[in-house]
Amino acid sequence: MIDPRIGKRLEIHPALDPWMQGDRYGECIKVSKKCYAYIDPNDPRNGHRLTVRMDKSGRRLRLREIDVFGWID
Repeated sequence: MIDPRIGKRLEIHPALDPWMQGDRYGECIKVSKKCYAYIDPNDPRNGHRLTVRMDKSGRRLRLREIDVFGWID
């Protein structure tokens, strides 16, 4: 199954260092198969890891879902 988030554009969270360096937008290129679950199912850290190719630097960042500030349509 192909994840619908692959290929979508996003903005990373302003608290992250790349955002502070001006690397704010990117494209989701991969979503991990494993869902990282902690003991508490309501913990906001739960979720998949996203691999994002950033626009400005071209770097690939591995981010948690909580580190995505917003999806751009």
